[in-house]
Amino acid sequence: MATVSGDWNITIGDHVLPDDQELLFGGQPTQHFPATVTWADIMVHYGIFPSKGQARKAGWDKPIPTGWSEWVVGKLKHRLWIWNPSAEWSNHALQ
Repeated sequence: MATVSGDWNITIGDHVLPDDQELLFGGQPTQHFPATVTWADIMVHYGIFPSKGQARKAGWDKPIPTGWSEWVVGKLKHRLWIWNPSAEWSNHALQ
């Protein structure tokens, strides 16, 4: 679990292409999570909430949106940049 405040680049799932990190994050480090990850998992991983239960109670029980999203969360205003591509996106990009 990370407890450092800051900004994080996140990729999710099995449809992340090899060039996505450079294109979307400028080669900056990213943390990859499996497709089964939940918002509560991410909030606990980065130390924003101490438990998944508390994260869910605070409203982080919704699905992570497909595609590109940017979020500012927590009292310290952590910034999360998330790439959660769909299978359709990956199939189109590979053509």
